[in-house]
Amino acid sequence: MNPAAQQALQQFPEWWRTYQIISGLFGFLMAVVLLSGGICLIRRRPAGLPLSVAYGVLGLIGSVLNTIITVSGMAGFQMPGPMGGSMKSVMMVSPFVGLIFGAGYPIFLLIWFARPSIRQEVRSWPQPAGGQEM
Repeated sequence: MNPAAQQALQQFPEWWRTYQIISGLFGFLMAVVLLSGGICLIRRRPAGLPLSVAYGVLGLIGSVLNTIITVSGMAGFQMPGPMGGSMKSVMMVSPFVGLIFGAGYPIFLLIWFARPSIRQEVRSWPQPAGGQEM
């Protein structure tokens, strides 16, 4: 690792690495929930609704928390060189752009599955035989 990159990594708080690991695990679990919900919806299984709503709620909470934690973690970060001020501005705005994109699909799912006609349609889908959802 070059010295500039090593110096940049040392500026992050000590808890940042732990946060990155937890965030990665959360993202993996969210991907499993999203995939499971999508498979259930394609197969017209009622379990797709609670899985999709759970993804929407947890995804929205996760996006907001990620933005808060990222901004607080980057608050003390110093950029070397003459572009330090402008780069810091970009680094502080980027998490909010990420929030807009990260929260978009969870918000869509929550609005879509809150519609009475959609909920009624999903409830009309047959339960799978033998109690297996997928």
